Amino acid sequence: MDLQIENLPELKSELIAQYRLEKQESLKIAENQDYVKERESENFELFIYKESCKTLRDSFFEEKNELKEKPEIYLGRRR
Repeated sequence: MDLQIENLPELKSELIAQYRLEKQESLKIAENQDYVKERESENFELFIYKESCKTLRDSFFEEKNELKEKPEIYLGRRR
């Protein structure tokens, strides 16, 4: 137990050095990423999804309007 307590300052300095190295690597990776392209692809996927829903909704209303435009034929009894 005493040995572990004595090694704590060394362990702390090792962990700090490891953190700094990992932080530098993550910053390098972040520099190389093209966020505009990523957002463009995400927006493209979202736009297609919304467009397909819009098309289905519009086609439904178009069919409804076509039914209204046809003349109504009354098939009731004649007197």
